[in-house]
Amino acid sequence: MDATESATTRSAMTPSVSLPEPRSREGHKRKGYADAVYHSVSLAVSLVLVVTLVAIVAVLLSTAWPAIGQLGLGIITGQVWNPGAGVQGVFGGLAFIVGTVLTTALALLIAVPVSLAIAILLGEYAPRPVAAVLGVVVEVAAGVPTIVFGAWALLVLVPFLGNTIEPAIAPALGWLPPLDPNNSPVGISGFGMFTAGLVLSAMVFPTIVAVTRTSLLATAPELREASLGIGATRWETATRVVLREARGGIIGAVVLASGRALGETMAVVYVIGGQPRVPQSLFDEGSTLSAQLFTQVYGGNAIPGQLNTAALYELGLVLLLLSLLTGLGGRLLTRRFAGAALAGVGR
Repeated sequence: MDATESATTRSAMTPSVSLPEPRSREGHKRKGYADAVYHSVSLAVSLVLVVTLVAIVAVLLSTAWPAIGQLGLGIITGQVWNPGAGVQGVFGGLAFIVGTVLTTALALLIAVPVSLAIAILLGEYAPRPVAAVLGVVVEVAAGVPTIVFGAWALLVLVPFLGNTIEPAIAPALGWLPPLDPNNSPVGISGFGMFTAGLVLSAMVFPTIVAVTRTSLLATAPELREASLGIGATRWETATRVVLREARGGIIGAVVLASGRALGETMAVVYVIGGQPRVPQSLFDEGSTLSAQLFTQVYGGNAIPGQLNTAALYELGLVLLLLSLLTGLGGRLLTRRFAGAALAGVGR
């Protein structure tokens, strides 16, 4: 067989590959135009969001400036809020800051473990039809209006806690003042920090479950198969492999829940008691930053030009700062865990 016949034989044995037709010039132009439009619209929307945030901060700063100049950090450290005291009033917002942080922390302390357990059940154990139905229920629950939660808590949760749970807890925990329901100027009422924390946990629970379940389902199936292949149980695989891989999404879910809990107003106003004082126990009545802003503005106490109004806007700045710090902290944690995951892959 000569060289020509050999080449012919090799070419006959080689499978033919059909190359795609080159894109026409008009197609390139249309794609370039679509990309330019998408880029321009995305940039415009991003700029609008940035300008809106800057405008909000500017309005808050300009309105709160008289209080910032006269009160300074006293609005953060002061424990008394009494606009009618003296000539200009006394404006201490520590009670509202403590109430905001305490109710948010309590809500996350209750909601996060339960949400993780439900997300693992839906993502790793439940049959697909059951998980699909329950997933829809959770997503619908995330959209329930906050005033519905507040009305339910006022009509059902407050009487139940005030008449049943708190009287039962008092004899057992009375020796520990922070957990004593009687350690309050108003005694046992069913209103207070604990009730507000329970309502907030019910509100943020669907958000954490939905986002965490999505993160668990996004984990590569090969990781599950490898873990099960070396003898790990389903529970060990879910908790030590899948959860570890989905840490970034879980942190994002907690940050979203924290943002909602920090700024929630209506449901908290219904059940927290509205007392402008630092709570003496977990069951004491109090208030939060958003609840104080709502009750004062809605009650007609935010009159332009008065120090009381400037102090309220300064409380708004404090609430905005807490929300921004929460988001920034969540972003840093997400990056840290993402970097740790990449380092583990590299090893």
